[in-house]
Amino acid sequence: MSYVTISKWKNDPDFDRDVAIDIVQQKYVSAILALGAERVYFVELPDNEVRSITVYPTQAIAAAAAEKQAAVRTQGEKELRTQLVGVEHGEVFASGQA
Repeated sequence: MSYVTISKWKNDPDFDRDVAIDIVQQKYVSAILALGAERVYFVELPDNEVRSITVYPTQAIAAAAAEKQAAVRTQGEKELRTQLVGVEHGEVFASGQA
């Protein structure tokens, strides 16, 4: 089964949503996929928060990408005016798609 990393972000007060959407789509999606991820989602939530959900084919691939993914997060914090609040990860035990 797949392995997922969920990053929790809190946007700074001067966060520019429209600029961030363009940068994330053009730069960060491809950077994360280049680390071996199968999919990545950036989800906008209330209270100025975002979650990035990265799906890797295996835990081994996620572990191999961890250091580089941390560097991508650090760069994103600076460029996007957001702060990483936490990271959770685990193995997918069930999934579905219509």
